[in-house]
Order: sequence, then C-alpha cells, then structure tokens
Amino acid sequence: MSRSRNGCSTCKRRHRKCDETKPSCRECQKNNLDCEGYALKLQWDVGVASRGKLTGSSLPVLGTGSERKRQRVEIDGVEGPFGQFQALPLGYVENSPVSGLMDMQYPVIETEEPQWLQRRSDHEKHLFKEFIQKTVFLFYSTSTEDPFPLELQRLALQNEPLYLGLIATHVYNTNPRNPPPLFHDLCNQSLRLFREQLSGFDGTLDEGLINAGVFLCTLHLFQGIPWTAHLNSMMWVYHLFPQSKNAHLIGDLEYRFSLEAMAIMDIPTFVRGRDTPTLGIWGFLRSAQKASLTGLVGGVESVSGLPRSLLDIFGRMAHDDVEKDFADWEGHEGSIPHVHLWEAFRISGILISRRQKRTQTNSPSNEMLVCRLVAALDALYETRKREEYTHILATNSMLYPYTAARLEVTILQTRPSWVRTLRRCGSICDAYRDTPNAIILEEILDKALERGDNEVDLDRETKARGVELSRSEIILVPTPSQDPNDPLNWSKGRKSWNFTLVLAVTVAFFSAIVMQMVLWQQMIIDMHVTYDQLNYGVAFNSAGLALGSFLFIPLARKYGSRPCYILSTGLTAAVSWWSGRMETVGEMYVTNFLSGLAASINETISEITIADLFFVHQRGTANGFYIMAVMVGQFVCPCIVGVQAAAQDWRWTYYTTGIVLTILFLLFIFFFEETKFIPVTVGETRNTLSQGPPTLKNFKDSSTRADVQDSDYTSETHPPRLTYKQKMRFITRTDEPLWRNYLVPLKMFLFPHVLFSALQVASCVAFLILLTSSISMIFSAPPYNFNTAGVGLMSLGPFVGNFLGSVYGGVLGDWVVVQFAKRNKGIFEPEMRLYILLLPALLMGGGLVFFGISADKGWHWIYPSIGGAMFGFGMASMIDISCTIVIDIYQTLTAEAFISVTFIRNIPSIGVPFGVVGWISSIGISKLFIISGCVATGVCLLFIPYAVWGRRVRENTWQMYESVRELKGAARH
Repeated sequence: MSRSRNGCSTCKRRHRKCDETKPSCRECQKNNLDCEGYALKLQWDVGVASRGKLTGSSLPVLGTGSERKRQRVEIDGVEGPFGQFQALPLGYVENSPVSGLMDMQYPVIETEEPQWLQRRSDHEKHLFKEFIQKTVFLFYSTSTEDPFPLELQRLALQNEPLYLGLIATHVYNTNPRNPPPLFHDLCNQSLRLFREQLSGFDGTLDEGLINAGVFLCTLHLFQGIPWTAHLNSMMWVYHLFPQSKNAHLIGDLEYRFSLEAMAIMDIPTFVRGRDTPTLGIWGFLRSAQKASLTGLVGGVESVSGLPRSLLDIFGRMAHDDVEKDFADWEGHEGSIPHVHLWEAFRISGILISRRQKRTQTNSPSNEMLVCRLVAALDALYETRKREEYTHILATNSMLYPYTAARLEVTILQTRPSWVRTLRRCGSICDAYRDTPNAIILEEILDKALERGDNEVDLDRETKARGVELSRSEIILVPTPSQDPNDPLNWSKGRKSWNFTLVLAVTVAFFSAIVMQMVLWQQMIIDMHVTYDQLNYGVAFNSAGLALGSFLFIPLARKYGSRPCYILSTGLTAAVSWWSGRMETVGEMYVTNFLSGLAASINETISEITIADLFFVHQRGTANGFYIMAVMVGQFVCPCIVGVQAAAQDWRWTYYTTGIVLTILFLLFIFFFEETKFIPVTVGETRNTLSQGPPTLKNFKDSSTRADVQDSDYTSETHPPRLTYKQKMRFITRTDEPLWRNYLVPLKMFLFPHVLFSALQVASCVAFLILLTSSISMIFSAPPYNFNTAGVGLMSLGPFVGNFLGSVYGGVLGDWVVVQFAKRNKGIFEPEMRLYILLLPALLMGGGLVFFGISADKGWHWIYPSIGGAMFGFGMASMIDISCTIVIDIYQTLTAEAFISVTFIRNIPSIGVPFGVVGWISSIGISKLFIISGCVATGVCLLFIPYAVWGRRVRENTWQMYESVRELKGAARH
C-alpha cells in the first residue's frame, strides 16, 4: 500500500502514528473506524470538497459516508488504480441541468406597476416572465432554490434599465447564434436609460441600477464590446476604488451580489484574450469586507457557484505559492454536484498555474491531476443525471475546468478515452453550449489536440481569431452582425484590398506634405523665393492640417468615409499637378494650404476605417501597418524625392506624385467600398411586436434554441449581398444631427488627458518641423553643400530613430505596463504607460542639442544623423504613448478626441516656420537647438505630474466624460 505524506486518509493522523500499526492506523482502531490506510482518497460522499493535500490520491468516491460497498464503474482505457471509481446506481433525467424546471411556474411578484412599466407592451412583459421562469437559471450556478431570481425580479420591477436588460438577455438566449433585431433594440434602450440615470448619480448607490450595469456588461459581451472598459467605467462612476469617496460601500452586503458579479468577470484567470490587466475588484471587495464589522463573507458565490474561499485563491493566481494554496484549501460543504465542481476548479487552478509559471512537480504529476480532473468532471456529469440533483445548477460553470483539461494536449493524446469523456462532459454546458464563441473555443482546442500543441496559448489564439474570453467563453470583439455586407464579415482578401488602398494613399499624403522641404534648394533658384517665404509655405500647410480634420471628419461620420477619401485624394492629386507648374509665391501658399487641408482627413479617418474593418485584436496590427505607412511617407519618400529631383527636376517630383495620386483617385472611385456600416435594427413598431407572444419550444431539446427563430421577433433571412453599384454608392448617410458631430470634438478640449496628449504631440511635431526645415537650409550650404539627393537622405536618421521609438513605446511599453500592473496587485492604470517616458524625454531633447551642435560645427554628416535618430526615437515614443493613453481612457470617443488632438497639434506648427530663419540668423544654430532641446525636455517631463495625479484627474472628470458619451450616442466600437 502506498503511503501518503500526510498519513491516514481516514482520521488524518500523521504517518508516525499510522506506522505503529500497519496497514491501518491506531486512531482508526480506537474509534472503530473502517480505516482506508495511507492512500489518500477524496471524500466526496459526505459533501465536503478538498480535504488535505493532492498527493497520490485516487479517484473520487461518491455516495454516503456509511456505504463502503459501491458499484465499480470502469473508465475506458485507464489502467491500474486510476481506471475505476466508485459510484451509486444512477438515475436518468433529461440532458439539461434545468430541464425539469422549464415547465414549472416560478412565482411572479405582483406589485403595483410604476408608470414606466405601464407603458411597456404586453409582449415585453411576457418576455420578462419567460426570463424569470426559464432563462435566469442559466446565469448563475448554485440552485433553483437560491433567492436570487426573486430578488432580481423585485429589483427589475423597480428599475427600467434592468428590466429591459433582462428581456434582452432572454431574447439573446433564444438564439445566440443569430440574435434577433429585437435584442439590439432592447440593448440600446437599456443602455440609454442606464446612462440617463447614471448621469444623475449623487453618491447614493441604487441597487437596481448597479444590477442593470452588471447585466449591461453581460449584454456588451454578447455584442462584442470589451467588458473591461465597462467594469472600469462603473467602478469610477460609482467611486468604488480604494481611497475614493464611496470606497466604504465596497463591503456593503446590500450590494454584494452586483459587486461580486463584476469581480468574477474581472479575475484574470477567468478572463483570457484581453490586453488590459485586472482592475482588482475582487481584492477590493474582500479587503473591504475584512475591514468591516461583519468580516469576510463566507459561503458560495451565486454566479460562479464557487466558495468565496476558493475564489480568494483564484484571485491571487499570480502569486508564486498559489499551488500550495490550492492544495491546502480547507474545503467547503455543499451538494454532491457542487463538490465535484469545486474539486474540478481546484485541480484546474493548479494546472493553469503550472502552465502560466511553466513549473512542474512530480507530486502529484500533471497526468495524475488530469486524471482526477477528468474523473471529477465525469462524476459531475453523472450526478447531474440523478433526480435528486435536478435543481442544482453546477454545470453552468463547467467550461473553465473543461478548458483546463483540454489544454493538457500531450497527456490527452495518449488517453483518447479521456478526450471522449471530456467531450461528453462539455456537451452539457447549457449556458454557452450553442454560442458561436463556444464553437470557436472547441475548434481551437481540437486543432491543438490534432497537431499535438501542448503549448497552445489561448490568449494568442483567441486574439488571432478576433475574440475575447470571459470565464473561458469567447466573444467576438466587436461581434459582427449576420449581415454579409458588414465589413467585419468581409473576407480577408476584401479587407486587405480596401486597407491597402488606405495605406497607399497614406504614404502619398504624408510624402506630399514633407517633400517640398527637400526641394527648397532648387525652388529658390527656379522661383526666386527666399527661405522665409518657403517657411511661410510650411505654415500654410500646417494651417490646412489643423482645420481639415475639424471641418471634414464630422462629415465623414455622417456621410461615410468613401466620399472623404475620394475628394481628398482627388484634391491632393490636383494640387500636385498644380504644384509642378506653379510660378509664384502666392500659388505656393495656396497649394500648400490645400494640400494640408486634404491630407488632414487621412490622419483621423484612417483610424475610423481600421475600427470599421477589423476586430479589436487585429487593430494593433492594422495600426502598425498604418504607422509604418506614415513613416515611409514622412521619411523614406523624401529620400526618393531628392534623388529624382537631382536626376530630373523638382517639378517632376510633383508630376510623379500627381500620377500616383491620380491612379489612387481612380482606384478609390471604382474599387474602394464604404466601410461605414449601418446595422439593421427593429423594423416593426412595438405594437407590431406585441400582436402575440413568441412560440417558445421546450428547452429540454438542445436544438430548440435555433428553432425559436420562427417566432415573430426574429428573422429567418439575412439582407441580400449588395450589388456592385450599391457598394460603390457615393454617400452612406445616417440620421444623427450634424451639429452633434461638431460639438462632441469641441467638448473633448475640456479633458486634461486630451490636452496633455495634444501638448506632447504638438511639441514633437513642432520640433520635427524645426529639424526638417533646418536640414534643408544647413546641408545645402557650406561646409556640406549637399544636393537635393543628399538633403533627402538626411531623413534616414530620424526614420531609424522613429522605428526604434515605435518599438519602445509600443511593444516594450505594453510589456512594461503589465509588469507594473502585477506589482500594483493586478490593478491597471492608464498612467502606468507614462513611467517609461523618462528615456524618450531625455533622448528627444538631447538629440536636438546634439544635432544642432554637430551641424553648426560642420562635423561629419553621421553625427547630425545620430542626433536626428535620437530625436526620432524620443518623438515616436512620446507620440505613441500619449496617444495610447487617450485610447485607453476615452475608448468610445477616440475619433472625437483625436480631432481635438490634431487641431491643437498643428497650432504650434503654424508659428514655428515663421521664426526659423530669423532665429538662426540672430542666435545661431547651436543656441537655437540647445534652447529647443531644453524646451522639448521640459514639455516631455510634464508626464511626471500626470503620472502622479492623473488618476485623480480622471476620477474628477468621469461624470463629464459620461455626459459627452451620452451626447455622442452608442456606437459599435
């Protein structure tokens, strides 16, 4: 008999006493106990999970404590002591944890209807009743005897947003693969009312409103809107973070369910495939409870169905000793199915921890753990079929341990019977079995098993498919509609073609903006202009850039991006042809202004196009391609322009640009599709929908969810594919008032973080103009005497620095943020990105100083190039991080925020060109760039106060943000 390190598995005495009398121990003999010896067995039969260590235990024991002789059930393909476990004879019920309850008449609370409820249609009231009597049982994991449904019903009858949110949840659940239009209509109504009530938040928490927020987070998951942003929003609006004014309410038991539901969604190990770390809600909640008079709340949490003591361990998965915590978990009393579920979660936690930390121990081995995990899930599958457990909802939480087991590919490849058992167990996850997300998860796991990939990374795989994971459920982000004309549903080739046109025109636009500076040497001779006049032309270009985004982007939001791309490309092409034939200074000013006006549209509308075409996980890559296109146009194309001008003539560079843009203009007219998508919403009035209740079939048949589409609030047909003529329509108009599109960007000026980002970007662009203007003047004169080709090649230094700075601020910056969040107990703050800006701040200023001194003293051209590279590194990092913070904080107002940033950014750029020649003449190159370097460093170092007090600023302006977001209205992304 194998010995357990902890001694007797029956009386728990240490092995020293057990060794005195073998094979059974003295304590068991003294108490007349049937000793099971040294091999530790998990005692499922008494309804207590997880007593003792996880070393060497055999498979679970089912039944009552008094019965020692049980039926032996073989697990096919498992040899030795792990090939069997003991179970009571099994009864049979339908294949659903709530199938016996679907026909029961759950009591509906009769109360005096508030006015808003009297206005709701009979059809909506019928759907609400359907939710309370049926669907609610899929959204928590304790039992049907839990008072949660009645409490939720009471709150919903007092709060309209919650009422509508529950109906929307029910409608979605009837057909999760193809949610009907009514679902989207109810979501929008619930969200609008929720924001209205939230805007009047006075510090007193409304329990119904909090529950509405929780269910809206769930509904946003259905629609593919990342839930982490909404959790963060709710925590800030309610002021529930530590040290905020309502922090004392975190531990208030009255709001415990709502806050616990938020916390479960936020625990890192239950939320996979997202970029933002945990907010730490579970830790806040438990710390507040511990500090309260009542102390920590025990028992079982309703949504997950797990004991809170076990959730505490999952909440600290990042700790090094978490495996020991799982092994030492004291357990909890509960029903037999729940005990199996808890042991499955406990073993899953150990396996996931080992996978994350890449640790491996031999006691117990991973194979032993997987064996026990499969056995626990199989036991849960069997016990749920017993009639006395039909009221238990434990299987609603099976997906996490199921996924943990399926990830152990190497072990499962040698145990095909275990795979069959797992597939059988996974088929009963009623809460999410039929969702497209669960199907995608199964596909990822099956492919990993097929190719033997034991290192499969769910985070990477889900992001590669445009999904996010919550409680191991995958959600498309954003969820595409069923409309084949939705750009999110386009094929990869179709998306790539349209996006390639955007990238091509981006290169052309940014090349057209900066190419003139390379040509100054020839233009001075040919047009008889001065450096002052040429710099004034740059100012006119910057003025066009500042005005264009503010004037035209709101029009793009209302009428679509296609007309804006066509008009801006056509205008830039015309201006390029004109520039090649211009003869006067006045023409130069006009063409520069029009060029900036047209090119400004590209700066913001490209971000809108990326959001239209790509899922959230793909937008990082798409933005990377866009930034690379900007860098090629701004730094590489001037090199080519300089070489061409030296070989031919400066006018031919404009002709070449005009040819390229004319071709792009024609391609946009005949081949670029509108990416703005107007989803189909409810086409009938509420009276039409209320003509009769839907025909809901019995939920016992798992196929009935898809059949519910025959009811009168769903649609069996999808919109037809657009014809070529419809795809190429010039305008895609929406009904929102145009003034609102202009007003929202103006309101974004009021947000300090937008102003901070705009100031940093403005500083970078202003000094970039100073640098590029000086390159044209300095290196075309003695001692360098470069021709146009040599002047153009001097852009390579800033290009290299810019590339490295983008890597530093992007890839490395994201990694560093995660590390800071881990040190901060898993709490992510957008201002954490600012912590790495010290190096870019010093390099940006230092690069300007080094460039100015080396160029002024006539050193070898490599030294000014190094200075330019240092400046480019700092500039790229500052712009990248400053803009990313805006996206982190104002996710739903990104386009409007960047209109404000672009406008402010170009204001200093208008003034700088007017002073360049005068500054160089009066104080010299060295002093000019020394002063510029000091100013640039000073502006960059403003990140320090924002890193210290930025969170407080966000908290104080959050209500204003909510009001602006309400003014804008809901958006898909």
